[in-house]
Amino acid sequence: MRRRPVSCRIAPLALAIAALAASGHAAAVGFAEAWKAAQRADPQYRAARADLEANRFAIPIARSQLLPQVGVSVADSRVNGTRESTAGGLPSTPLDYTSRSRSLSVRMPLLNMEALARLRGGQAQVAYAEAAFQVRGKDLVTRMGKAYFELLYALDAVSLAQSAVDTYTEAVAFATRRFEGGEGTRTEVGEAEARLDIAAAQLIEARDAVEVARRTLQVISGLDAQGLRPPAGVLPVAPLAPAALEPWLARVEAGSPEVAARRLLVASARQEVERARSGHYPRVDAVAAISQLENDTINTLNTRIRQNSIGLQINIPIYSGGYVDATTDQALTAVRKAEEELDAELNAQRIELRRQYLAAGSALARVDALAKAVRSSEIALEGTRFGLRAGLRTNLDVLDATRQLFQARRDLQQARYGWLLALLQLRAVAGEPLDDIVADLDRMLQAAR
Repeated sequence: MRRRPVSCRIAPLALAIAALAASGHAAAVGFAEAWKAAQRADPQYRAARADLEANRFAIPIARSQLLPQVGVSVADSRVNGTRESTAGGLPSTPLDYTSRSRSLSVRMPLLNMEALARLRGGQAQVAYAEAAFQVRGKDLVTRMGKAYFELLYALDAVSLAQSAVDTYTEAVAFATRRFEGGEGTRTEVGEAEARLDIAAAQLIEARDAVEVARRTLQVISGLDAQGLRPPAGVLPVAPLAPAALEPWLARVEAGSPEVAARRLLVASARQEVERARSGHYPRVDAVAAISQLENDTINTLNTRIRQNSIGLQINIPIYSGGYVDATTDQALTAVRKAEEELDAELNAQRIELRRQYLAAGSALARVDALAKAVRSSEIALEGTRFGLRAGLRTNLDVLDATRQLFQARRDLQQARYGWLLALLQLRAVAGEPLDDIVADLDRMLQAAR
């Protein structure tokens, strides 16, 4: 069976790659732009924002119990009946009148320890909701960063795969000329064509990966990202600052949103203790009322009464069947539970930070090792080509050296994006401001463009 010419087999792929490149004329999507878009578009983050807004109403709800309570009462009643004397001898009198009442009352809490505890608990609840929202933000920036870097790597893989196709196309042509000139063998031509077919298949796979990665980023950020292109230059990779682990551990203890959220849960639980204990405390209210009554009873028919009152109302709890003591003990148990969960969360975040710290260090070492591997592979390929011209190496040796070089380049690009993601996750776990992390990574990517 006769094989189609190389140009015929590669032409459809070349046209597809050209179409892919032509679609990139839209404005490039920067890392900072993708982050801002993700904050607006991601459903999980929007739900977390709505939950935060709902929790913020806990403060005005609790404060309302410390503010004046004003009420108006209006009542009109139609009364029908008879009035009879129980002593006898007096005729019955029919009743047919309207009873009216109007009142305005004001109650102002002067001493209400339960309401004060509820207010402080509401403030702790809002602070916890804000910390929980920061946790959702950390999750979002990690998901968005992973999707963004995976798309950049997929685009780099397409570029490398296209370079491999071009290189193996030349290798097929070279092996064909050698065979036609009597220097090579038909086996060499077949080997070169096999590498070309594999590279063409990898190119198709790489393009599919681009579409999947682009769709993943689009779901998170809402951006099409058609204009996104990988950095043309070398991504700057630098050692961690600070280099030691201890400063990072100090950061996670002070800045981790998960730890902050747990601390606020402890504070909220302690306010519940105070609220429960307030059942023993008296409550003092200032009360005032203005009322007008007309035909209030049968004894005040055809009488209108107006009265104003102002005074203090004191409620002193004496005994509630042990309810206050029981709820207080229950709240104290909840405090101990919250404190234990805080310790567990702190330990978990310390372990997570160590993991990310080691991952960032390993990624940095991997980048350095693969950069050396790329340089060594380039030297090895050049030497193998020279050996082929000198008759000391075969065309298969050149093909093997070429494959090793492209593999090393792919691994190096993947390692560089892996280091960026590890750096992002490390700083996020440490509790650094997310906007600062994004801005720094965006500058690093822009510097390589």
